[in-house]
Amino acid sequence: MVLSAREFSPTGAEDWENWGQFVEEQCQIGFKRFEQFMFQFALLRPHPAEPVKELPLRPSLYEMWFPWWHKLLATAMLALFGRNTFMKTTKALTPVLKPRADQHDFGVPFQLNSTSALFQEGDPVNMKSTLKKCKEESVSFTGALVATVVAAYYHASKVQGNPEPEGNFKLSTELNYNMRQRVAHPAEETQVGLYVAIAGCPFLGAEGVDMKITKFWDLARRAREEIVKHAKKPVLMGMPLFMMDQKPHMEAAGQFLGDYKVKNSVSGDVNISSVGRYMYKQEHALANNRVLTVENMHIFAAVPHIGTSVTLWASSMNAFNYSIGHKCNDEVGKALFEAYVAVCESTSLIEADDTMLDVLKRLDL
Repeated sequence: MVLSAREFSPTGAEDWENWGQFVEEQCQIGFKRFEQFMFQFALLRPHPAEPVKELPLRPSLYEMWFPWWHKLLATAMLALFGRNTFMKTTKALTPVLKPRADQHDFGVPFQLNSTSALFQEGDPVNMKSTLKKCKEESVSFTGALVATVVAAYYHASKVQGNPEPEGNFKLSTELNYNMRQRVAHPAEETQVGLYVAIAGCPFLGAEGVDMKITKFWDLARRAREEIVKHAKKPVLMGMPLFMMDQKPHMEAAGQFLGDYKVKNSVSGDVNISSVGRYMYKQEHALANNRVLTVENMHIFAAVPHIGTSVTLWASSMNAFNYSIGHKCNDEVGKALFEAYVAVCESTSLIEADDTMLDVLKRLDL
């Protein structure tokens, strides 16, 4: 993660309009995991009159979450079944949206893949009405977001030219599950960083969704129930963390992969990441009695090696902030993102009996 601050003059409006491209380019710059810090933070300020309060260095999510026996069990399971499970899962995958031609297979030696970024800010009124509607329907926002992504993906598959599925529409889906307050002993301060585990929605890939008869809010409720159920299985939930940390990296990939290659480096269709509300101060005092105000927050991370073909983020401050990292053709990626934003911004207008196709038709998608 690189934190960088840039100041633009009034005459630099064109540069400001292209900030998304700047972020995309900077995030493509890789680092060597075992030789460089993954965090880079630069802060320029005058020497303070008072000592700066320094917060303690907190342990990793591994240490905060897993008891010692859990780590031993997960490591043993990974050693016994990790490679076969990894190969079986990736071989069986046929992505709904085709990766573009520049996406290399994942194998040894590693080759870098590009990730395209798009960003958009929502409307404050729509955010309030969406959260109110979710409460009325007894659905978490994340549950509604899952249903939104399924609808957007279905639309994008039509833009790509996919035929109508013979049965249900299936989507290999994973979610980033916020573990910040779900560990045994949460930190007292509001930590800066991403403390997430992977929670799945396996029913979307196994059973799929009948887009003609499944109601949007029923799917949102089902997704919420599945996420809660999955979160109660810490060994299962922790395995992706152990897998990605211990196996498919430069130090261990040769032994783990052998001559096996993952086509286009795609491990699934989509990762959904609901980051939540910005938790920190929004106003910061500057010199000459000026104030720096944080107005929005967009999330993006490039995936240079193996990962889902699409990652969709949602965060919030005064409104929802949306972003996507995708490896599809530009037209398809843009169609997916536009549908994602459109459905999410109009969630409050979705009636209790509206099916998934009803939602798309109302938005002319």
